[in-house]
Amino acid sequence: MFSLYLVLKFIHIFAAIIAVGSNITYGVWNARSHADPAHLGFALKGIKFLDDRIANPAYGVLLLTGLLMVFVGRLPITSLWIVLALILFAVLILVAVAFYSPLLRDQIKLVAAGDTTSPDFTRLARRNQILGPGIGLIVVLILVNRPRRLRVGCRMGCASMGQRASSTSCRMRCRRSPARSR
Repeated sequence: MFSLYLVLKFIHIFAAIIAVGSNITYGVWNARSHADPAHLGFALKGIKFLDDRIANPAYGVLLLTGLLMVFVGRLPITSLWIVLALILFAVLILVAVAFYSPLLRDQIKLVAAGDTTSPDFTRLARRNQILGPGIGLIVVLILVNRPRRLRVGCRMGCASMGQRASSTSCRMRCRRSPARSR
């Protein structure tokens, strides 16, 4: 039996796979295009397409489903790991909007103008090599910087496993659950 929480969790994890998976490919696109500069414009436009149309919408779904899970699961939004995740998410968005997207746009303009050997293009490419993995590191921090077991109340924890909160097995498991003592 599915609960709303489990459905949201599935969508949340699926969106994370799509977003992070798309971001991981950027390094491959960049490496391949630098090996064959004739394809640099195509690769940069491909990265921009993936970023604008696939990764960024998936990050939006991540935020939405994450917040919905907090409310459906009756988790305190002031929990340290939730607050840290939201702060890191805001930093990720800020870095992406303020630095990464303009950088990518400028690189595409320089390639379109045939200016791939200038110091400006080299500077932008170097900055891209730093920002890309930096954004990836922030994403990984968000994904792993939470407790192994969510501090979901017994009622929600049992419901997500398809059991009634009033069942004996649920009450017994909640009494001995290490998540309760945290």
